[in-house]
Amino acid sequence: MFFRTKFSFLLILLLVSAWLGGIIYFSESEQFPITLFQVVFPFAFMAWVLQKLIHLDFEFKTTGVEYWVLAFVGLMFFSLIYSQDHERGLVLAIRFLLLILFILYLVNQINTLNQLTLLIGVIAITAIGLGTYSVVFSLLNPELAFLNFQLAGKAVVGRAEVTDSDPNFFASMFFLPFAFSIALVHSQEKLWVRGIGLLMSGILLAALVATYSRGAWVAAIVSLLLVAYYFRNPKPIMFALTAGIVLILAIGDLQILFIGVISRLEGLFSGSLDSSASTRIVLGVAAIHMFAESWTFGVGFGSFPSVFKAMGMGNIISGVSEPHNILYHILAEMGLIGFLIFSILILLIIRFAVQNIRLARTEWEKVLSVSVLSSFMAYFVLHQFIPRFLTNTTLMVTIAFIFVLNRVLAENVTNGQESL
Repeated sequence: MFFRTKFSFLLILLLVSAWLGGIIYFSESEQFPITLFQVVFPFAFMAWVLQKLIHLDFEFKTTGVEYWVLAFVGLMFFSLIYSQDHERGLVLAIRFLLLILFILYLVNQINTLNQLTLLIGVIAITAIGLGTYSVVFSLLNPELAFLNFQLAGKAVVGRAEVTDSDPNFFASMFFLPFAFSIALVHSQEKLWVRGIGLLMSGILLAALVATYSRGAWVAAIVSLLLVAYYFRNPKPIMFALTAGIVLILAIGDLQILFIGVISRLEGLFSGSLDSSASTRIVLGVAAIHMFAESWTFGVGFGSFPSVFKAMGMGNIISGVSEPHNILYHILAEMGLIGFLIFSILILLIIRFAVQNIRLARTEWEKVLSVSVLSSFMAYFVLHQFIPRFLTNTTLMVTIAFIFVLNRVLAENVTNGQESL
């Protein structure tokens, strides 16, 4: 039984707190914010360790990528020796290490597809609640919609940011439940199940629009296309596009909203000085200079902002100094060695995720497998436009789910057991 112990309740509370993000803050430090998740996780982790000790159970499930993770973490701490910002680098390295422990905790706590299904359901309910709130108070506000129409994408007022001060990160918490709902719609599950998926996807799509996060929109499109590809069923997309066009043509308020969204999306790929794209270009150029000066091991983990300001490029853009692309972030701070290790880790995660789809024997297993793959790819795409890849908690949950699915599906195939 899933609810056999109090530790299961802690697991649910832990995931809910991860999706609540910064709604409940105990400390708003930029480098080490203390949220409900940071409070619950140590308690849940220690409870799990205590349970292991009481039952003299020293068997731990692993992911298969531990050696590469150790190499990456080892290089991360080694680079702190020559980092220009030791304190910032150390804090970020510790946060990343704790999230690795979080992944291992989830891998060891989740043992069946029923448990995983329940947890994804809890996450989806949490995201739908937060999404509904953001849609009502942001997207459905006619004054904000008209102002954004007038701004024509040059700026946005009233962006939904319920769980994080950055709307982009608030948008990212919808990736997993959105992919799950879209997978339900494209699947061959019962009609009422697909109907629930359709309702969920509508709410979550509106919530994504409410964030006005252009990177998240691109990521969600990638996720949607992956789901359609693996289910070989383009009909839901075609139906949604047709229905959307009809509604936009029929409803004036939707026309205003649509024009504002298109203007906002267009600015993502423009180089105009009033666009955040120009900021990303400047940060990218700085990263290339850092890599050129120290291409083997980088300038040191956590030191990008300090080196960026020392280069005098902080005068070009004010208030932004974090790398807004995970690839040039790793290249600049950890050099070619760190980039190669990081690339291997990403490819291994993708390989496990794709393997899950091949191992799936039932339609429900395929729904879960496609959901976690497409949501992981959405996160990876989004973090080509924003920072904090290595400390994104909901991303780490998605990675843990990929490993859990791989182990459970492989065991089901080996044992010849029927699942769900």
